[in-house]
Amino acid sequence: MKKILISLIATLVIIGCSNQPVAMKLDRKYFAPARQTTMAKSSTSSTTKVKSLTAAQKKINEKDTMIELLRKENKELRERIQRLEKKLQIQNS
Repeated sequence: MKKILISLIATLVIIGCSNQPVAMKLDRKYFAPARQTTMAKSSTSSTTKVKSLTAAQKKINEKDTMIELLRKENKELRERIQRLEKKLQIQNS
């Protein structure tokens, strides 16, 4: 009886290991098919199309003002960091 039970369990384990698990066959969140995960994404989504030269100039001006604001903020943050480092040096000495 033991030999039959052991051989049955061994057979089931071998059959179970040779087949793909059911979860892997499903199209679920974690086991999406390779055709969905390896598809190339278009690079045109990051570019914007403009209809006229004035619209393009307007977008460029908006981006230029944003760049200037970021530069100004960056400069202020660097100055603040320098002040805090000096203050820390004074406190540590």
